[in-house]
Amino acid sequence: MTHKHPLTSIVIPTYEMKGQGVIFLRRCLDSINKQNINNTDAIEILISDQSSDRAIEEFCKAQNIKFSLRYHRTLTGRGIAAHNLNIGIQQALGKYIKILFQDDLLVEDEYLNTLHACLAENGPQAILTCATHTK
Repeated sequence: MTHKHPLTSIVIPTYEMKGQGVIFLRRCLDSINKQNINNTDAIEILISDQSSDRAIEEFCKAQNIKFSLRYHRTLTGRGIAAHNLNIGIQQALGKYIKILFQDDLLVEDEYLNTLHACLAENGPQAILTCATHTK
């Protein structure tokens, strides 16, 4: 049996954030789960977790979302965000990687459709996207 890889891996590096990690990750995952996209198999979510506790791991196990969600416990480089992100990227199966930090969210419900349309039309090696910072 051949396993088809997703087109896009959304890599979310996480940690406990002084007990707020699950709260931020829930909001982040909710923003992904509300995306209007026909082919949910084209997306995977990869959580790379450097938490000192198991709260995020347990939260991920309990999730019932429309996209594939994979959890990876990162035991090395604790406290080094770039290391945690790099481990997540190494674990990702997608052709393209979307980095999304646990305290970020996708604001537009059509973001993934727009992203995949751009990928299909242009076949770029990389895409840069912007962010808006709010309080």
